[in-house]
Amino acid sequence: MRSWFHGLSAVFALCLMGACSDDEPASTPGDSSQADAGDRPEDDSGTRDGETTDPPPAESKMNTTTETIDVDGAPRTYVLSVPKTYDAARSYPLILALHGDGGTAAGFVAFAKLEASTGDEAIVAYPEGSVDLFTPYDQNRDQRLIEVMILALKERFSIDASKIWGFGYSKGGYQLNEIACKKPGLLSAMAIHAGGAPQTRDGAGAVDCPNAIGLATFVTHGALDDPGGGEFGAAYWASRAGCQQTRSPSSPAICEAYDGCAAGKPVVFCVVPNQPHYPLYGEAAAHSWAWFKTL
Repeated sequence: MRSWFHGLSAVFALCLMGACSDDEPASTPGDSSQADAGDRPEDDSGTRDGETTDPPPAESKMNTTTETIDVDGAPRTYVLSVPKTYDAARSYPLILALHGDGGTAAGFVAFAKLEASTGDEAIVAYPEGSVDLFTPYDQNRDQRLIEVMILALKERFSIDASKIWGFGYSKGGYQLNEIACKKPGLLSAMAIHAGGAPQTRDGAGAVDCPNAIGLATFVTHGALDDPGGGEFGAAYWASRAGCQQTRSPSSPAICEAYDGCAAGKPVVFCVVPNQPHYPLYGEAAAHSWAWFKTL
């Protein structure tokens, strides 16, 4: 078992030695134990992501289209994958898959490889360019895009309202944290890869999400990508879910689950050996989907 305070102390020590990245500062300065530089989103260009605009593989069980939707008076696009075997008589999970900074929705289809794991068991939507973390929610069309998409897709398809799940890489992971912070209840679970805690902070640099509620959270971070940032994010959501400060071995073997979390709100933190920030680690989709299915 491990205490999250031990992990946060390690992050602080790394920052003192200059090991933390400061590519993009948090919205407010403050206590490094709360808003350490390793807990900040990095810039992920489309080239660096390795994303492509290739179509899904021929064996895909999904029909994939590009959709346009109005968000507060502005047209926005997203890629939508719906099972070819879609049956309106059954309810499907909805997965919102958010790409990294500089990536594209179409590229993330190939990059994330979610559909290789979900098969025809879920509807997957990939918003284009949802990367603005700091503009207040009501004026933030990037964040509002997520909410508008969810509402529109629930009207068009048979979606299980208790299974609105987020899957985010890098800044996409940070954006899911912001959605959970600023719009509690919109997501029921999220899988964060190479991301961190909400960047909405108070004057002292502490996470400032007064209305946030606990939700099931699965966090992975590469061992070569300063895992302290991911651990801080997992610890934050564990605190919202009423978990204890200790963790126990979980599945897969690289993961530990926080002890004593509220029913239906497990929080898991995983360190991927030898994994840098780029690219998304190979089992991210498979591990996330396996975990989602336990909820």
